[in-house]
Amino acid sequence: MRKTIPFALLFFLFQVRVFAQLSLPFFDDFARYNNRLDATKWEPNSSVYVNDRFSKDPVSKNMVTFNGFLADGRINASSSQSIVEVDTLTSQPINLSNRNATDSVYLSFFLQTGGIGNNPGSNASFKLEFKTNAGVWEQVFQRSGSPTQAALPNFTPFFVAIKDAKFFHANFQFRFRSTGRTSLVRDTWNLDYVLLNSGRQKNNALMVDDVAIIQPLNSMLQRYSAMPAHQFIGHVATELNDSLYTVLKNLSGQPRADSLLAFVKVGNNAPVRFDNSSVAINAFPATYLYAATPTAAPFSSVSGPVNIKSIIVVENNETSLETQYNDTISRITPLQNYYAYDDGSAESVTSIEQGLSGQIAHKFTVNKSDMVEALTFYLPKVQNRKGTFVNFRIWDEVNSNPAPSHRFNYGFTVPDIEKLDTFITIPVNPPVTVSGSFYVGWSASNQYFFSVGVDRNESSHGNTRSLAAGSNWVGFDPGAIMLRPVMNNNIVGITENQLAAQNVQIYPNPATSVVNIRGNFDSLRLMTITGQVVLEKASTNSEMQLKTNDLKPGLYLLQVIQNNRIQTHKLIIQPN
Repeated sequence: MRKTIPFALLFFLFQVRVFAQLSLPFFDDFARYNNRLDATKWEPNSSVYVNDRFSKDPVSKNMVTFNGFLADGRINASSSQSIVEVDTLTSQPINLSNRNATDSVYLSFFLQTGGIGNNPGSNASFKLEFKTNAGVWEQVFQRSGSPTQAALPNFTPFFVAIKDAKFFHANFQFRFRSTGRTSLVRDTWNLDYVLLNSGRQKNNALMVDDVAIIQPLNSMLQRYSAMPAHQFIGHVATELNDSLYTVLKNLSGQPRADSLLAFVKVGNNAPVRFDNSSVAINAFPATYLYAATPTAAPFSSVSGPVNIKSIIVVENNETSLETQYNDTISRITPLQNYYAYDDGSAESVTSIEQGLSGQIAHKFTVNKSDMVEALTFYLPKVQNRKGTFVNFRIWDEVNSNPAPSHRFNYGFTVPDIEKLDTFITIPVNPPVTVSGSFYVGWSASNQYFFSVGVDRNESSHGNTRSLAAGSNWVGFDPGAIMLRPVMNNNIVGITENQLAAQNVQIYPNPATSVVNIRGNFDSLRLMTITGQVVLEKASTNSEMQLKTNDLKPGLYLLQVIQNNRIQTHKLIIQPN
C-alpha cells in the first residue's frame, strides 16, 4: 500500500526548511543572549563560551571566547598543555546562490588575543574556513599566536572577501576554529561583531547607526559583590556604591546623541529610575564612560534577604532590531546571608604551590558583631585531585593580618572530581562570633595542588593574604577568590528554633541518598545555605522520606513548618 504524506505536514516541513535557511545580511554581536549562542545563526554543540568576562574593551557587551572554557562557563577538566583542536564555531547554512563575485560580499569580524586570559603561544592558531559547493571546508584566513604574529591586545577588524564561484551556493557556511592548549586561560582568542553582507567596501566593518554598551556593570555595593541583608540594613549610605557605571561605544561613522536611563529593582518591587541623562558620542571608534549615582531611597524597603537588580538602558532611534540587543545591560547584587567579592564566575584558580606548605586568607569586615555559620567555596575540577586534604580556617585580624592562632579549623577532603565545578559548603559548628575584620581561608601541605576558583573580573580590594612556610603574611591579588563566609545574624544554634509541637527527628544526618523526617508537621522546605529553595512538600503523615542523591554535596537548611511556626535544622548532604 502506498503511503502519502498529508498536505499540512508537507507545508510545515517546507516552512521549517525555508525559515531555517539564512539570507544576507548575517550579523551577530552575541548580545542577544547571555552565556549561549543564537541557535538560529549558529550550529548547536559548539564549545565556545558566550560571555562578557574574558575581553578587554569589547566591541559590544558580549563576545565569544575560544580557550579552555566550555560552553557553560566551566573550566575544561581535561586541561592539557598539548596543542589540540580547542573550539569550533560554525554558522547555519546561508543562501548565497543569488550572489556572485561582482556583489562585493565580505565577511568581517573583530578579533582579540588574550583579553584577561593569556595570549596564544606560537603553536596556537585561529582559522576561518568556508564551505564550497562540493561540501568541502576550505581555509581562507589564519592567525598564529605570538611571537609568530603580533598579539592583538585590542579588538582588531579583519575582512575576508568572497569572490570564488564555488562559495556562491544555497548552503554556504563559514566556521571559526582554534587550536592550542586547553589549560585554563592559555591560548585565548576573543571574537566579536561578525558581519557577512553584500555591497560592502573593504575596511568598513560597521553596522549603520549602532551605539553599543561594552562594559559589564559594577556592583551596587562599594566593598562587595554580595553581602548579608542584615549587615546592609542600617548602613545603606556607607555600603552603597557612589556610582553605577558602564562604557558605550559608537560603532557608526557619525556622531550620536542618545539618552541613558538607570534603574534599580529591589526584589519584586517595580524598577525605580534614578538617572536620565543625554550623552553625545563622537564617531567610531569613540567611547563614553557613563556613570550614575544611586540614591538610598529605593533601599528603605529592604527588611530581609533580597536581590538587587541594576539596569542601564540606551534610548535611541536605531531601526535594526539586531543592534538593539546591546542597548540594555543589568546585574544582580545579592543581599542574602553571605559576603562575596566574586560575581559567581570562575575565570581562573588560585592554589598553594604543589609540594609546599602554606595558607591563603580572605579578609571581610562586618558592620556589627555577627556569627559565621558556614564557609562556601567554588571547587573546580582542574588542579584538584580526589583525596587531597586541606584545613579551612577562620582567624581574627591582628596588625592587618590573620592572627597567629586560628579560631576555627575544619579538615576537608576533595571528593570525587566528577562532582566538582560547583560551590561546596562546609559547616562552622559551633558558629564563630566575629566583629570588625576577620579572615577566612585554608591551609595546605600536599604533594598535589588544591585549587579554589578565582573571579578575575572582580577584585578583593587588597584583602587577600598568603603565607608560605617560614615566612610572613604578604598581600597578593589574583582577583576575587571564590570563598564566602555565611553569616547567621547572631542567631545562636539555628538548628533548633523551639516549637510547641512534638520534636522532629531527622535521620540520617549527614545523608547521602535519602533523609527521613519523623514528627508532627504541616510541610517541609529544603533550602541551600544561601536561601535558595530546593523543594517544598506538604506532609501527608507523620513520616516523610526525601531523596537527596541528586543534590549537590554541602550544607542545607531543612525547615519543618507547623501552624506557621518554623523549626530549622542543618542538614549535611555528603557525596554518594
